[in-house]
Amino acid sequence: PDFQAAARRHLFADNNQVPNAHAAPRQINSPAIAIAAQMINKAGNVYIIGVRNAHAFALYMNYIGRMVFNNFHLIPPSASVTAEDLARLSRDDLLIAFSTSPYAMETVRLVQAAYQLGIPAIAVTDADRSPIAQSASVSICVPITKQARLYQMAPFISAIEQILETCYDDPATNADKRITDFAERVKSIKGYW
Repeated sequence: PDFQAAARRHLFADNNQVPNAHAAPRQINSPAIAIAAQMINKAGNVYIIGVRNAHAFALYMNYIGRMVFNNFHLIPPSASVTAEDLARLSRDDLLIAFSTSPYAMETVRLVQAAYQLGIPAIAVTDADRSPIAQSASVSICVPITKQARLYQMAPFISAIEQILETCYDDPATNADKRITDFAERVKSIKGYW
């Protein structure tokens, strides 16, 4: 009995620890981040999609990206719109798709269709073997965990920020000036900043 109790305490010790809210987010150490950033910086237009819970990630990436890039476009999360949006894309454009298990069929079909049309795509997903990763030019796997009831999705926000920071590291983006100008313009009209 004492051995079993000690083994349980050892094996399940992490389950009782409270995460440090002030800890730095875990960085995704992936060469795919650098490749994705290069693809974004070279793209004519960047179209971003996320459906259901992944829509928040697409919206965030579009918002943060548009502070520097004028060519970011959010695809509405609707199965009836995606075919028309895809028809506008060329091989010079880029599709960024977000999806986690269970994978949204709209997103899976869109990435598969982009692959068939030769349109490059970046998949930001929770598993290397996800259906959108299989058809994407580049896949960024973002590990998520489930606590008691809810999945911890914050790593997706960190991944978006890592991708965009890597994009902004390219001096050709003129990111620092563009972000400053954006902030000043919003401030000048008394917007929310």
